Amino acid sequence: MESRIDSDTESLQATLTEDAFGSVFEVPAISYTYIRKLPIVTSNFFGKSVHVFASKSDVEQFKAQGKNGEVTPMLTLHSQRGIQSLKKNSPQCILYSYDGKDRVEHARMYHDILKNNNHKYTMVFRDSSIVVLINSKSGPFTDCEFRSTRLRFLGTTGSYSTFGSRAITAVTVTNNDIELLTDGYSVDELASSNDLKPKLNKVAVKNIKELSKFIPFATLRLEPTSVITKRIQKVGEIQTFDHVDSRIPSSNCMAMLAVLLVLREQETMKIQRND
Repeated sequence: MESRIDSDTESLQATLTEDAFGSVFEVPAISYTYIRKLPIVTSNFFGKSVHVFASKSDVEQFKAQGKNGEVTPMLTLHSQRGIQSLKKNSPQCILYSYDGKDRVEHARMYHDILKNNNHKYTMVFRDSSIVVLINSKSGPFTDCEFRSTRLRFLGTTGSYSTFGSRAITAVTVTNNDIELLTDGYSVDELASSNDLKPKLNKVAVKNIKELSKFIPFATLRLEPTSVITKRIQKVGEIQTFDHVDSRIPSSNCMAMLAVLLVLREQETMKIQRND
């Protein structure tokens, strides 16, 4: 892990009280006392893929050793392109984690368009858990609920947008007055039907601005490409809270990384169409 919370972020830690925030992903909020700073890297070692590494030093070791070395990414996203993406019920992307040097499937993401033109991303994880994200057709946000925690990802562009965003912030929405696109539906309902028409009322849309006051749980920022080698480029960084102080993130953190990589992929496709 890259770093613990330090004096510069003590004010954030002080506000993460159980009274104020309850629990996050069914873990007391006050337990999230560590910050991970995780480089996002693209490479051609495993096909054209995007990886999240545990630290900058891991990227350096990966650079020196290549795919046959001891160091592996924490998570890899591989997009299904071409003929693969046209197959019926084909996932848009597959995410992999690592057991030692062995790459194992971590999650699949399926992309659908709902009747009211909001976009739906259904993530099916290896343990059979499901996360459904609804991307607003008009607003700069995506909503979901995961392990009893309501989340809004600010900065994702609307479904109709042809321009991608370079920064995404995940906030935990504890204020029930703030309506999410996923409210009122079970995960099974969201996952199984594309006939749903989730929408926000006008007051809820105005409340989006109020979320800027919430503490970010995680942020993803895309950066100008930094060439490490011909086959490895650093393209951004994820910062996220975790409740586990070890090199291997908690399962909650891994799920958050997977969601952010999926959202990053959607934004990157829009950016590339306009470059």
